[in-house]
Amino acid sequence: MNHIILVNIMSEKSIDLLNAKGPIITAVKSSKRYIITFEASGFTQEVTADILLRYYHGTTQIVLPNESFSDLNIYPAAMKPTLKELELFMKDERIKEVVYLASPYTDPDPKVVERRFREVSKVSAEMTAEGFITLSPITYGHTLLQFKDMPGDWEFWTSFCLSILDKCDKIAVVKMEGWDKSGGIAGELQYAKEHGIPVSYVEPEQYLER
Repeated sequence: MNHIILVNIMSEKSIDLLNAKGPIITAVKSSKRYIITFEASGFTQEVTADILLRYYHGTTQIVLPNESFSDLNIYPAAMKPTLKELELFMKDERIKEVVYLASPYTDPDPKVVERRFREVSKVSAEMTAEGFITLSPITYGHTLLQFKDMPGDWEFWTSFCLSILDKCDKIAVVKMEGWDKSGGIAGELQYAKEHGIPVSYVEPEQYLER
């Protein structure tokens, strides 16, 4: 469970918030982060577990989509999850942080391209075996190229990679040969910097030598 409806309009007889029907306020869990979304406006807010509980019990004011202030205890009980449901949502340890593996790929020599694919895939496999949730766009993209004739350069895959990175909790740069000269990695790091995504670095030898 990584998604829960905090406030929901159950029927036409329920309190009308901007004439809405269905979910009003929802929360998504990503690793240890909680993201609250006000559905009518699309406004999102990252909160801690303590703040999420205060929202639930109505001890913290919230700003509704119409910019008025309110709290959750004004709503009928049927419009809120039970406390047990909320605790289950918060304690679900299956939801871990997702690590985006950035690595070099393109090269004039097809053998270098293939080696880079195999090396980052090995790193991803070893990290996954250790319990990390890793996502390597090179592993996925290189596999797709076996089934469809498409460009393999950063220009073609920019939107694909950054869309995935945007959904991840952190980016880990695999310091394979050529990583510091990679235009793709430079673009990914720039995006991470602009959007506050934490950056770390991985020495590949610790995984490749296994």
